[in-house]
Amino acid sequence: MFKAGSNRLATVAALAAVLGGTATAASAASIDMVGWLLANKPNAVHAYFPAAATSFNSAGAQNVVTPIGTGYYQINFRGLYNGGLNNNAQVNAIGTSGYCVSAGWDTMGDHNGSLMWVRCSDRHGHPANAKFTVLYQSRKTPIGDATHGAAFLWADGPTASNYTPSIDYNYNSTGALNTITRSDTGVYVVHMPGLTGTGGDVQVMAYDSLGNNPSRCNVGPNRWNPPGGLAETTADIRCFSKTGVPADEYFSFAYTVNMPFSQINGGSTVGGYAWTDKPKRTTLYTPSVPWNFNSAGSDLMQAQNLGKGLYQVNVPADLQNTPSLVLMTAVQSTGLATNAYCNIDTWFPISAKCYKQGGALANSEFDVAVDAGPGVDALKRPH
Repeated sequence: MFKAGSNRLATVAALAAVLGGTATAASAASIDMVGWLLANKPNAVHAYFPAAATSFNSAGAQNVVTPIGTGYYQINFRGLYNGGLNNNAQVNAIGTSGYCVSAGWDTMGDHNGSLMWVRCSDRHGHPANAKFTVLYQSRKTPIGDATHGAAFLWADGPTASNYTPSIDYNYNSTGALNTITRSDTGVYVVHMPGLTGTGGDVQVMAYDSLGNNPSRCNVGPNRWNPPGGLAETTADIRCFSKTGVPADEYFSFAYTVNMPFSQINGGSTVGGYAWTDKPKRTTLYTPSVPWNFNSAGSDLMQAQNLGKGLYQVNVPADLQNTPSLVLMTAVQSTGLATNAYCNIDTWFPISAKCYKQGGALANSEFDVAVDAGPGVDALKRPH
């Protein structure tokens, strides 16, 4: 996996000035490691610490964002080192008609943390500064069971018809290896053996390490579910070029069912998700269970269309803790744009905007995931 490692030189000088020392490595006893943040200074020229209300690190360290160039950023999840294997990253743009993707991730050579790179583009695919949220997770051992689990992978064979993605970035909480099949240009099915729980949530984004291919991916019309008679869950993934046509692409994929994306070491975070399955409903509704989940209680998310491509998602109070994270991925539905993508505006309540190729607002289904710290603080609205 190419992880933009040539940009480490930008980190060394910038972080030394910000941190004033070396981050302490996480305990060797740690098994699951998670970090997230809202990068809310798109035009910054120096490294900075994101706001505490929207930045979390399971090692207890502060995350750092370093601008590298137009629309190009590096994140240091200090202390999140787990041997360099089985890790994943997801990104979502905020407050723009453009989009952001991963440009790679890597563990630091001194074992004091993990680095991630993000590239953001305007609606036409040109580099552009933007706010974004990002989730990083690193896992070593199985958790949960067949109906309560997680999976992630880096799809590193975009033209292969049937393959097992790199085992270094391939995790399944049942201990199995995920695989991918490709049936047409940009049309993929992710196979997650052993996971059989109905419901769950999918997050997916394209991967662009060099900045010359700002593509997008979403969830296809076959969505995700355990196919009848098979002991696995499958997810339909579709990818598109920057001009919105189907294209074979690298992508990063994450799935969870009946647990938060940020589940770590006995549940020191809380989380929930919902599939907004009524994209034209202008009255407040509760998305279908079991695709609507809250690890902190019985109350569920509600959603509403506020206008073409404009949405509000109400989140239960017990998920409105700090620090908080929001991610979303477009889901294709009949009669609506196949190449749609959705971005966050603010939370809480969550406001979202969905777009079709070219940046015009368009109705779309989407998956939304919320993760939060274990506290009971009232959330400060990010801005």
